[in-house]
Amino acid sequence: MSSPESETRPDESTDSETTNDEDPLAAGIDPDDLDARRTPIEAAPEPVDPLADDFEIGEPAIDTATGRSVVIVDRAADRTDDHSDAEGYDFLENYGNQRTRARAADPVYTAVYVSSIQSKPSKSYDFPSSRLGRPEYENVDGVDRVYEMVARDVLEQLFVGASAVGLDALAVESTRGALQRIALEAGVDEDVVDEARELAEVETDFGGDDDDE
Repeated sequence: MSSPESETRPDESTDSETTNDEDPLAAGIDPDDLDARRTPIEAAPEPVDPLADDFEIGEPAIDTATGRSVVIVDRAADRTDDHSDAEGYDFLENYGNQRTRARAADPVYTAVYVSSIQSKPSKSYDFPSSRLGRPEYENVDGVDRVYEMVARDVLEQLFVGASAVGLDALAVESTRGALQRIALEAGVDEDVVDEARELAEVETDFGGDDDDE
């Protein structure tokens, strides 16, 4: 997988959009603001950014080297140095990654640029996590992180499905319990699992919300 500058000059992109990789000010990034999110590299433990490994598939992020929006589509590797060895390309020597203080211990995420509706993504790129900034959109009332919303919706459908296959009440309860344990074992947040089950029980046991009564 490519790093954004591995195939072009630092101020160019393979997408049709124009990047401002040479000048963070031109990209609307205040260097002081960028530095405020990161520990000075001389004293920094690994990883540099406290949010560096806090990305999930489907989440929006910002390429802080260019100011452009991306969407996370995969976690490519647990460490940048290991990923460099596997890909035969030194991601730590990459121009944009150097500017954003990427570290050997940074996990690597695959993402696609989504900065313009005129430029359809044509390929994905790999980013050390310290190069990515995560907008904390879940601070908005009523909004959860993307992966939580997806997990809750899928689990709710599975819990509902347990009562739609002709099982008796005890078997439905047993099946839902098994699904709940599997979800927790897989690392889904307990609150997400509990909410999904509650929503399913409301829908199947009580016919859902009836706003007309």
